[in-house]
Amino acid sequence: MKDKSFICVGINYKNCSIEIRERISVKEENYPEFLNRAKQLPALYETLILSTCNRTEFYGIATLASEE
Repeated sequence: MKDKSFICVGINYKNCSIEIRERISVKEENYPEFLNRAKQLPALYETLILSTCNRTEFYGIATLASEE
């Protein structure tokens, strides 16, 4: 059985300019496409998107890379 980890990647108004946040943001109508693409990643088991005017965050459960 492979080990799994919780992952979180995000940006917010404290660490990125509005121009970058606008480029990274995911509109609600694009959630299905984004989630379908995420499902195609073999190491990613679950995905959640949180995108507001001040931040965009991606959460997920993924298998860890092997160090062998």
